[in-house]
Amino acid sequence: EFCYCHISSKYHPPFVPFWEQTPNNTLEHDHPSFAFFFLSHNIPSTFPFQMVSNLLLYLGQLYIKNQQLQAQMIQQQTLIQYYLQKPNKHIKKAKKKLERRFQHMKLRKAPGSIKKKRRLPPRGQFTVEDFDVYDVTGVFEDDFEDIYSRVEQRLKAPRIVGRKVTKTSLSPRIHLILVLHWLREYPRYKTLSQLYHISKTQISNEIHHILPILLSVLDEIHMPKEWNTVGWEDISGTIDCTSHFRNRVHPRQGDLYRADKKGHFITAENVVSLNGEICYTALGLGHNNDQGMFRRTELDNYMEEKDIHWLADGGYHFYRLVTPNHRNSRAWNQKQKDLRSTCETAQGMVKMWSFTSCKVRESLEIQQVGLMICYHLANLVLKRFPLRHHQSQSSQSQSQSQSQ
Repeated sequence: EFCYCHISSKYHPPFVPFWEQTPNNTLEHDHPSFAFFFLSHNIPSTFPFQMVSNLLLYLGQLYIKNQQLQAQMIQQQTLIQYYLQKPNKHIKKAKKKLERRFQHMKLRKAPGSIKKKRRLPPRGQFTVEDFDVYDVTGVFEDDFEDIYSRVEQRLKAPRIVGRKVTKTSLSPRIHLILVLHWLREYPRYKTLSQLYHISKTQISNEIHHILPILLSVLDEIHMPKEWNTVGWEDISGTIDCTSHFRNRVHPRQGDLYRADKKGHFITAENVVSLNGEICYTALGLGHNNDQGMFRRTELDNYMEEKDIHWLADGGYHFYRLVTPNHRNSRAWNQKQKDLRSTCETAQGMVKMWSFTSCKVRESLEIQQVGLMICYHLANLVLKRFPLRHHQSQSSQSQSQSQSQ
């Protein structure tokens, strides 16, 4: 009340600070600034004016300092808003300048740059009709239904983890589509979480649970009982290796590294018939070259038992393998390349599944299981649509006799 009476202009002319009116910053009994206060409140002469004068001096100094701080804050906030409204290419430079100049202040982000918390839509029930099965999985609908009939019972069985039974909002068919979609496109778990409205943890659990089940029921790659040969060099198939790259592993990362490839990968050796069907697939460590994989798989013994010849590139060396030879004519080498292209085309069909062509982030065991599943799925398509139609040597002789 004392201070209000002293500084308010309601009771007297414009205020003049009392420390400017008295030389020693002391108050006298007849000071004009307090005349109204004394008359209206009957202050006795024993009032401690010295203590009150010191108090008012301190309050006046605080008032002036407060006004200065407010003006400085307004100037700083105006400067901050000016820099934050600059174009994006100057934002980083402006922020660094502000941090150096106002280290004691916490800068607020511009309203447009504040990321809101992502909210997942409510979990819905999907059906197979909601997806283009071939576009998402890479297999036709009848093949998909055949695969689902093999794994249906195992997918519907309750999963007991510890003492709890895990539950999910998706049907078993959608679980299978999710895993095949992951192999086909190889997206991030975050992308699948947004598409199927489930958490990334559940997606990881589904993939690790379904992949071994899926591999156990697929049996699309096997050696034929009898190899059909063509008249040119008695050829019955082709053989080649391809690389599937991955992240570096630890320990023993050198087992998967080759200096000429400049990366870590798994080597896959494939035997393909002349019509493009995959007959044999073997996975090996990346440090093995083509000839090393050929020896490790012991296919040389198999070729001697069956008395057959295959086409191969210059990385193979075996007397039953027909490889390019500069001593032969140019037409002969061109014919060898044309027939050998079926194996390379079949491997290209496999790499339409992004899991086989991208750099894999998962563990080595998951990559091996996923690669074998992709080879089986690709062979389903190759059996339906053969790359070439080659007649065996015996069938060609029969057709010639009938024509004669």
